[in-house]
Amino acid sequence: MTAGLETGYDFATVGIGSDFAASGKSDAALGLIPIFLRIGYHPDLGIKNLDIYALGKAGYAIGFWTGDITDSKTITLSNPMGFAFGFDLGARYFFTRNLGVFVEVGFERYVLPYDMTMDLDIFGKYTSTVDAFGAKFATAGLTFKL
Repeated sequence: MTAGLETGYDFATVGIGSDFAASGKSDAALGLIPIFLRIGYHPDLGIKNLDIYALGKAGYAIGFWTGDITDSKTITLSNPMGFAFGFDLGARYFFTRNLGVFVEVGFERYVLPYDMTMDLDIFGKYTSTVDAFGAKFATAGLTFKL
């Protein structure tokens, strides 16, 4: 899911955007809500109603754990938060002056330190610190230009 607001000239845009990302296949999955500053380049290819663009984005991601942790007495998780950046390539086709469809592909990288500590009784404690991971995506939908 992606949401955003842009303003700018025909060849360049500046905007803000947000989406939702999730990672994990166990009982405790990681959810992320990044908030990005987006800077886009829109070359004019001379094709009526078609807008091709490249976006660079940087911002801050807020993380949280979803699902149930099977043994909350022995597992401790800290909430990850930190820097996020990425890039998108996309195209928009407008049916009217303001309404159209879009498709984007891209990559986002999250630098989010968090700790996972498990108390293993007689074996002591196991601590894992994850500080970065990335996400590739493709999205499509309706677009509205102000």
